[in-house]
Amino acid sequence: METLYQEFVIYYATHIAVDSKPFDGLVPFLDRCRSEGIVLGVCTNKLETLSHQLLGALKLDHYFNAVVGPDTIGIAKPDPRPYRETLKRMNAKDSRSVMIGDSETDILTARAAGVPVIAVPFGYTPKHVSEYGPDKLVTHYDQMWDAVAPFLNS
Repeated sequence: METLYQEFVIYYATHIAVDSKPFDGLVPFLDRCRSEGIVLGVCTNKLETLSHQLLGALKLDHYFNAVVGPDTIGIAKPDPRPYRETLKRMNAKDSRSVMIGDSETDILTARAAGVPVIAVPFGYTPKHVSEYGPDKLVTHYDQMWDAVAPFLNS
């Protein structure tokens, strides 16, 4: 199994952004966050190196102050420690953060960390992400600012 996993990682790294592009509305949302002084991070179960590679290939890397994967601190989501490490690397606090995710794992991570979570339904989960009980559901990134703002102002 380990050999197959390593072969997959090599293949994925070589083809990291083939047919990949940011979701519609994502870049304007990221631009708005930057203009509002909001610090952003990526907390993922993708290997950190591959995450940096993908963000760079999509020209999104400059938006994020931290990227934490399961190999960064040796533990994966839904454990809250990767999320907390992401915040730490951004010099941010739990009480002023919100997670945006697309899976049950993301929602469980936010719950374990005690932070609100906004879900988007375009991940790959066996059930619709709304069934996992996010605080809000956003179907397009054009709606994301209105969903995030109340959590940032509380």
